Amino acid sequence: MKKLTSILICIILIFACGCTATYMDENGGDDISSLQDSSSGTSSSVLPLYFRYYDEPMLIRNPLTIETTPQQQPEYYAISALISGALGQRKEITDCFGKKTKLISAKSEGEYLYVTLSDGFLSDTAGETEEQTRLNRKMAIYSIVNTVCEMGNHSFVQIYLSQNGVTLRPDSFEMGIAESKEASAPLGPLSRETSLILTPSNVVKRGLTLYSSTQWSRLYYYLGDKDSATQKLPILEEMTQDFQYLDLIMTDFSVEDNYTVSEDGKTAMVQATFRIRAKNTGYTVTNVPIEVVYKGRSWLISYESFLRHLEVSG
Repeated sequence: MKKLTSILICIILIFACGCTATYMDENGGDDISSLQDSSSGTSSSVLPLYFRYYDEPMLIRNPLTIETTPQQQPEYYAISALISGALGQRKEITDCFGKKTKLISAKSEGEYLYVTLSDGFLSDTAGETEEQTRLNRKMAIYSIVNTVCEMGNHSFVQIYLSQNGVTLRPDSFEMGIAESKEASAPLGPLSRETSLILTPSNVVKRGLTLYSSTQWSRLYYYLGDKDSATQKLPILEEMTQDFQYLDLIMTDFSVEDNYTVSEDGKTAMVQATFRIRAKNTGYTVTNVPIEVVYKGRSWLISYESFLRHLEVSG
């Protein structure tokens, strides 16, 4: 009887130890894999993450299913996933962060989320020029801000950097937010910036900007084909030759922010006006509907629609 009692006590102790097991995150919560504590009631959430579109000054929405736990708010896991990167899921997506960036904390106070990053963020976002560095940092910061704000729990995000054990607000010019050094100040709370998101109207604005500056290789990122298109987008070299042959110079343009999306969600119409200078004449194309297509989870300008309006000879 005593032997049986001893065996039962051992079994109870084994199960008790198993039920009270804990997990320690020694990396301070940096890697998304270390955040997935299966002992504490994980659940899967689809979060609206924003990554950079190629190396362009645009962000593209890329929802990912992330494991979350009650120990941290969802925004913490979303930012951690942004820092971990999209892991090569889509060729058009560029990660905004590198391996040196760590998420120190994400604390909520009402409509504000206070996010502290390690100073590795500075080296991860360093470019070959000051202009590139500022753009890299701006896109990284707004990838966080747009993601957090779109999750719906916060309207503003305050970014801090932890440097030598001190938490500071970074300089707004160095972060690419302020337009000039004279206008610089410690970075304040930021809200969702829709001008950086690849929407139908923004893709047309960006496309016309690149066409007017004859940056054909970058323009190519923003062009695509409607499924029923009769005039297909050629390879980059052929498209460049076509545009050079047309020799049409876009001197000015405007794009309406509003757009309409088809019922099936595959196309959208954006109104645009632009001024063209040809060899012996000039003309204005007014309020034309440029068709935008949803291909590969990206909004792209219909090459057929774009070319048709360019060739109007007024």
